[in-house]
Amino acid sequence: MNKSSKEIKSERSTKSTSHHQMIKWQKRFEELVEFQKINKHCIVPNNYAPNPELSRWVKRQRHQYNILQQEKLSPITIQRIKSLNEIGFTWDAHESFWQERIKSLIKFKEEHGHCEVPSRYGANTQLAIWVKSQRRQYKLYKENSPSDMTKERFMELEKHGFTWMLRRTKSYKKTSSEKESDVLNDILSIDSCCLSLFDTLSQAELSARLSKLTSVEHINHPKSRSNDHIDIIEEMSFSSLSDLSSSESL
Repeated sequence: MNKSSKEIKSERSTKSTSHHQMIKWQKRFEELVEFQKINKHCIVPNNYAPNPELSRWVKRQRHQYNILQQEKLSPITIQRIKSLNEIGFTWDAHESFWQERIKSLIKFKEEHGHCEVPSRYGANTQLAIWVKSQRRQYKLYKENSPSDMTKERFMELEKHGFTWMLRRTKSYKKTSSEKESDVLNDILSIDSCCLSLFDTLSQAELSARLSKLTSVEHINHPKSRSNDHIDIIEEMSFSSLSDLSSSESL
């Protein structure tokens, strides 16, 4: 049975689209290879200013791989997975995020001679939040409570001279900024995955989304914060997933 002209056009269109997507994938892969040659790793920062498209592409590869692991239909192929593995691609998003942050901490130490990142470190707010979280996660780890801290991560931080406890005088009182940081830590204690979500926001967006959580009322009345924390986490999670769902096949 002969195919209609409409069916023929549809097949050609499908092949053309598939070819175009393959070219785009290869282009991004070559950019990642170049990134790996320069940086000696494939951990592209979430907010990678020199190439934002590469950041989004890397996140999509992890997302598509995760779908495949769930035995669901995914655009990623075995050949693509093999190619990414050959250059040392990190599939675990949380581990990738942690490794990205440890590299930022090492850079901070090279510049300042220590690992005591200020609570209000304007040059890298996400690093300041992460450092606080490591201390909190370590405390949970010592208490045998659920924690993202592992022996390997602890040893890695120790190797770089990480400060687990900050010294304070007896008369010490928390500043407003430190109280605000406590609010952030409370959020992180609800779900440590929020760390990677925070990282997708710009400084202005981060401040805007957290403004109501750091109000005087919320800081002075911790018990009233839980619902707002959950709301903002859900909002940020939705935004993150929406970003991953775009351009699925690339």
